[in-house]
Amino acid sequence: MIAWKKLSRVQKVLTGIAASVVAVVTLAGFIVAAYSHFMTDAEAAEQHSEITDSVESYQAQQYRADKQDRVDRINREINRLEYDLLDTEMTTQQREYKKRLIGRQEKKIECIQADQC
Repeated sequence: MIAWKKLSRVQKVLTGIAASVVAVVTLAGFIVAAYSHFMTDAEAAEQHSEITDSVESYQAQQYRADKQDRVDRINREINRLEYDLLDTEMTTQQREYKKRLIGRQEKKIECIQADQC
C-alpha cells in the first residue's frame, strides 16, 4: 500500500476530491433509497396508475399506427393495380381480375377501419 506521506500535494488534493465526490454520490443514493422505501400507499397507487395509463396510451397509439400502416400498404397496392390497368395490351380477363383485386383490397381497408379483422 502507498504511504500517504509519499504522495505529492496534487495527488493528495485529487484523492480528497475523488473521496468527496464518492461520499456525496453515496449520500444521495441513500436519500433516494430512503425516500422510495418510505413511499406511502397513496403515492405508490398514484405512481402505479400513471405508469399503467402511460403504457395503455402507448399501446393504443401503437395500435393506431399499425392499423394506419396496414391501410397505407393496401392503398399502395391499389395504386399499383390501377397503374397496371393502364396497360393497353391486357386482355379483358386480366383487367377484370385486377378490378376484382382492387375491390377485395377496398373491402379489406373497410374491414381494418371497422376493427373487424
